[in-house]
Amino acid sequence: MKILMITPFPPQISGGSKASYYFYRYLTEIYNYNIKVLSYQKFQNDKIHVYNVGLKGKESWIRGTLFLILGYIRGFFLMIKFNPDIVYSKQLMTPSITAYFLAKTFRKTLISHTAGPDIQSMQFMALNVPSILSKIYYILFTWLRKRILKYSSAIICNCKEDCDALQKIYNNKKSILIYNGVKIDKFKFNQIQRCYIRNKYSIKENESVIVYVGQATIQKQPNILLKIAQENLNLIFLIVGPTRKELEEFGKISQNIIITGPIYNYIEAYFSAADIFILPSKYEGLSNSMLEALSCSLPIIVTPVGEAKKLIQHKKNGIISKESIFSFWINKLLTESSLYNKLKINSRKLIENEFNWNKSSRKMSQLFEKFKN
Repeated sequence: MKILMITPFPPQISGGSKASYYFYRYLTEIYNYNIKVLSYQKFQNDKIHVYNVGLKGKESWIRGTLFLILGYIRGFFLMIKFNPDIVYSKQLMTPSITAYFLAKTFRKTLISHTAGPDIQSMQFMALNVPSILSKIYYILFTWLRKRILKYSSAIICNCKEDCDALQKIYNNKKSILIYNGVKIDKFKFNQIQRCYIRNKYSIKENESVIVYVGQATIQKQPNILLKIAQENLNLIFLIVGPTRKELEEFGKISQNIIITGPIYNYIEAYFSAADIFILPSKYEGLSNSMLEALSCSLPIIVTPVGEAKKLIQHKKNGIISKESIFSFWINKLLTESSLYNKLKINSRKLIENEFNWNKSSRKMSQLFEKFKN
């Protein structure tokens, strides 16, 4: 089986790139698929060669537009040389648009994969471009998205919320639910890692740490994150992923915030170092960082968006809350040990029972085999 995968990929820090990396690993190592990856930037790994167009930096409409042009040119020659059985794309934005034009040019099977906001709210995605262009962007990408959905042989949704949104946009029988997984042997609480990270950033053991892992994008509402930190100056906020410059675009950075910048390895250690995980997103599909926090037995506080609405049972395996009262729940968890401990126990159980890369990659393989010809 030969597959051309057009997708965000490491070193880009996002749930989509991490999911693509693990699907690549499992499909090549377990099912012996021959997969070529076309992505934005170079990935330093001896075992994985990523065909890229040299577009570094965080997600933006300019970067996406350049990828449409450069990605298609690079992909065109790759299609001739590689001649894949299937073209797969993650994210119904520029990767899927590029994949759509390549698959249609070469008359190949296209399988698309949703990523949350790309299917749940195109209006929200349009906010990422200058206001003078947002209406044009919205109309154009809405039209292109429908073309992609129509041409795709199958549409993978990584959460039930995406399946529901897809049904409203494009009434079809092509969608299939395949969850992202978690490496539960890697993402688990580790006292040694906790001590190491706390020593690294001079955090005392009796200090409470609130962790956020993710990008500094409008979708994630970092302005709310910074506001919550200002409301709780007695707590340490460990922000993993964004740079200081990226965060400063969204507000004032208070003295109780520790910014790690991009972290590519041992993310699990930062979960172990923390006491609570928060995610004040405006839109989500299925957040990888949320799943990883749960796997590390970390109590979580998240907004009622995406799959969190269906997975998280309030006050049983996590806290579902409006971002305006995150501070209330943070302090309640830190003062009510019975509730805190219950969430710690139940969060890990949820991941062990529901999320597994072996199971997800098997479903992915079965789907590819179905549409190989």
